[in-house]
Amino acid sequence: MKISARSISCFSGATKGTVNGWTGLAGEIGKVGVKSEVSWYRGNDIDHPRGDRKRHYSVAALEGWYRFDNGLVLLGEYLFNGLGTLDPGLYPAVAESAPLREGLGFLLGRHYLLVGPSYQVHPLMTINALLIYNLKDDSALIRPLLEISLADNLQLDLFWIFAVGEKPDRDPVSGLPVVRSEFGAAGKSGGMFLRWYF
Repeated sequence: MKISARSISCFSGATKGTVNGWTGLAGEIGKVGVKSEVSWYRGNDIDHPRGDRKRHYSVAALEGWYRFDNGLVLLGEYLFNGLGTLDPGLYPAVAESAPLREGLGFLLGRHYLLVGPSYQVHPLMTINALLIYNLKDDSALIRPLLEISLADNLQLDLFWIFAVGEKPDRDPVSGLPVVRSEFGAAGKSGGMFLRWYF
């Protein structure tokens, strides 16, 4: 079995007063492409409700992908989200924390499995899908996508998003919703993008 590293990258710096860094490694194990990435951050305003939730946190991923002989490409990834929490009851607090408000992340939980198959059914049409599965609360977000090439510089993307998971409960005293899963309260949506390259 052949193991090869194709790229190693590192970065460190500060953004908005927050010290952070990133490192990544990409390569192959046999015919399987692999990639690992780790980013780390030093938090600010720990005691503030809309500040960082921790003094130090990290996000890490291990990804593998394989192209089958029939053209199907399958990508799988484990994601450790240090920005998130293991307790669904704390999801609202995570959503209000500085890292999510500043765009450093968008997931609320801690452990995820991501799966992304892709298949070109025609030279002008590709079917993709994305599954984001929260390993702690058993909820998932699923997004099938159809890419259609209309011209050399024009592409139409059609997608549908739906979610599965436990729906929120109501607190018997306050009547407020109690979150039981990350994606359980999400509805269904769809849309299209028209991409014009010039």
